[in-house]
Amino acid sequence: RALRDAGDRASALASPRTAARFYARAIEIAAEDEPDPELLFLLGRARIEKGTGEGEEDLKRAAEGLVARGQRGRAAEALVNLYDSTWHAARSQDELLERARELVADEGATYSRGYVVATLGRFYGLGGRPEEAIPLDEEAIAIAEELGDRELLVYALNNLGIARCATGDFTGLSYVERSLEIGLEIGSGDVARAYINIGSITEQLGDVARAEEVHRAGVEAARRTENDIEERWVRSELVNDWYRLGRWDDALQAIEALPVNRDEPRYMDGMVVATGVLIAEARGTRPGVDDLEWLARLGQTLGDPQALLPALSWAARLAEAAGEHEHARRYL
Repeated sequence: RALRDAGDRASALASPRTAARFYARAIEIAAEDEPDPELLFLLGRARIEKGTGEGEEDLKRAAEGLVARGQRGRAAEALVNLYDSTWHAARSQDELLERARELVADEGATYSRGYVVATLGRFYGLGGRPEEAIPLDEEAIAIAEELGDRELLVYALNNLGIARCATGDFTGLSYVERSLEIGLEIGSGDVARAYINIGSITEQLGDVARAEEVHRAGVEAARRTENDIEERWVRSELVNDWYRLGRWDDALQAIEALPVNRDEPRYMDGMVVATGVLIAEARGTRPGVDDLEWLARLGQTLGDPQALLPALSWAARLAEAAGEHEHARRYL
């Protein structure tokens, strides 16, 4: 119990690595044939922040055990955390989200329902379904306010802002900014994602220099909250910022620090690879067809408009530069 309490405290302080050590030790000391599914959930949730896939098996086992114990809401939380991990690893499984939605369908204004609904809103908004996302985000905000849960409020406000911007309503930026404001006030682990989104929206609105400043703040936030997934994401955003600002040597140096495993890519790896190839092409190196095909395949695997459309655009641009006009037409 003491180790679990320590893990909970570390988690509340946005220190998932420390939390994971305490939870793992608690499971080890308990020495049960089948660990407590609640502890497995807490351990898996802490571990996935590393972005290595570690923790996914814990979350799968936790979801099964929690359902068997009648804790459907908690099982749904495990499933959406599992989905988040697989989404970042370019192998998302939509059935996890839909199963989570089913598990909380009959719940009232509980944290589990609020968190699951907010997560559905988040990924629907990114997946080209913002009109469906907005009412889900608004429901999650209402639940957070009813419960007085400011951490959940931070999460849901961020998601609502992105969904509104996806419809072309850029007043959505104010919701993300409010999310960041509250998140900084309470020490939320979601502040790095708020910085990422504010920077991305700001760049869409044309202020790349401001976006770069915001993304640099995001790197520090991700480090502070020990979130390796978000740190890699925001570093990838900086690669793009520096490319657009003409700071190509800075971009290339950052690319070297972000090695890409093309057999097991991460969500943002397309941007990293494309930027390196674009710079090389501008400096006289002919793009290779393998690079183009890899970019197109990754975009199609990810599927989200924010990933698919840029990947195909980069591939078409580079194919044209390489004289591969049939490829360019296909990508377009």
